[in-house]
Amino acid sequence: MSRLTPSMKFLVSGYYGFGNLGDETILSALAKELREWFPQAEIVVLSAMPEETAKQYHVRAINRWDLMGVQRELQSATAFISGGGGLIQDQTSRRSALYYLALIALARRRCPVYLIGQGIGPIRSRFVRAWSERLLRRVDLAMVRDEISREVLRDWGLPEERLVLGGDLALLLWPQFESLRETSALGDEGPYLAICLKGKLSEKLKASVVEQLDRWSELQNTKITFIALYPEEDLEGMEEIASRMKRSTKVLSFAKLGLKSAMECIGHAQAIVGMRLHALIFALLTARPFVALGDDHKLEAFVKRIEAADGSISSCCTLTRPDAQGTELAQLLMCLNGNDEIQHARLVQAGETLYRQTRQTVNAVWKRLSDQIEAGGRVS
Repeated sequence: MSRLTPSMKFLVSGYYGFGNLGDETILSALAKELREWFPQAEIVVLSAMPEETAKQYHVRAINRWDLMGVQRELQSATAFISGGGGLIQDQTSRRSALYYLALIALARRRCPVYLIGQGIGPIRSRFVRAWSERLLRRVDLAMVRDEISREVLRDWGLPEERLVLGGDLALLLWPQFESLRETSALGDEGPYLAICLKGKLSEKLKASVVEQLDRWSELQNTKITFIALYPEEDLEGMEEIASRMKRSTKVLSFAKLGLKSAMECIGHAQAIVGMRLHALIFALLTARPFVALGDDHKLEAFVKRIEAADGSISSCCTLTRPDAQGTELAQLLMCLNGNDEIQHARLVQAGETLYRQTRQTVNAVWKRLSDQIEAGGRVS
């Protein structure tokens, strides 16, 4: 715990206030970390819904689009923290990448800049890549969540002493969900498969997923439950797929229900099929086997980390070929058995390893930030 003065203020930026449960979980973990390490510090969060963010996380929050307000906060900020997630990428939005880069550029003039739990890329725009390279190699410290991101920043010239491999901040929640990792944790409603899809899906993929899930549900006598971690983008597509299926299905939105309900839903499932990274992280936190569905590099990177940390290859599969996402889904699901004790034990081992690695790295990051603030200096 830091011994620093009570006049500290941390300005925190991320994709907060949009109803994406993955990003909200990151903020929850980040705010908890800052309160524990810097108990007298003020935490100010940039949010799309500042009133809701302030109430939910017991922080002060301002509108993320109020750039004059952001600059006022930076004038008295002790440090700027670019929170976790895939912020510096233009695959989903070039505008979003430019926004986060602009914040980093503004912050570097005033205070230390720390990137925490970040995934870097993919970046397609030459302008975004050039600006990212110029800015990010000068940040005070970057803790990335995967090896790909570390290699990108290393290639851009960020010195090794300011670059560390950690993990997604949601992994810090590992101790909270021990009860859901029990092998007998299946719910009272009978066996079901939890499906977390993402965004707008092609007609070909929707038709193929419907066919495969119908076949799986009939052969295994297993129910299907769709879960929307980011309802604004995901709910409509899953509701359409559910309406086409032969057997009755559930579609659950966790924008209002929150993390506890989402974790219970995932923890009581036989297995998870996820297109969102945090669906897979939540599956690991509850030691449920999963299939990573999609061609997003961060999904494959996460699966590789699990396999390297003793997770069995049959308990965490990645299905990346667009033409195979429907036709091979049922085949992969046959490998997943929520009651397989060996499979379960390997996932628990992998989760414990990734948690300890992330915990150790994050502790070192906060110690470094504390020392830097005490010294009153900049490293870049």
